[in-house]
Amino acid sequence: MFAQSVQPSLLSLFSSVGSDPLALFAIHTDPDLPADSHIALLHDDSNIPVQEDQSLDGRDFVSPEDAEGSQGKTIHPVLNIQSPTLTTTYIRSPPSHQRLGIKLPWLHLQVRNLGRPWSIEFGVTDPGGQSGVVRCSTFQAR
Repeated sequence: MFAQSVQPSLLSLFSSVGSDPLALFAIHTDPDLPADSHIALLHDDSNIPVQEDQSLDGRDFVSPEDAEGSQGKTIHPVLNIQSPTLTTTYIRSPPSHQRLGIKLPWLHLQVRNLGRPWSIEFGVTDPGGQSGVVRCSTFQAR
């Protein structure tokens, strides 16, 4: 996806304040749990969807005030990925099974703890061509 592009020293794949924040991502929600599995951009201070077309039919989001150990809110929209099953509700970049081709040595994530389990997984390839997967989660010891 980016292998043939000139890559600046800082590259942002996702920014909730962009015009189409999820343009580089495929979105997958659990078809067996449509009422409980959803992905949406929310106003951080109100838990209301940013776009009118993201109607959530009265679904309840985890409120930061109710979460133990949550920190302050932002003035920007935030991405809310919520489901009782972590493995079936996710975003993926690139949307297809191709590679991103990013050659930068650093990865930065900005995440706020809402007191719920979460996980992230990303694939990496070292300069020697060895590929692997890095998984980080708040609920697994090993």
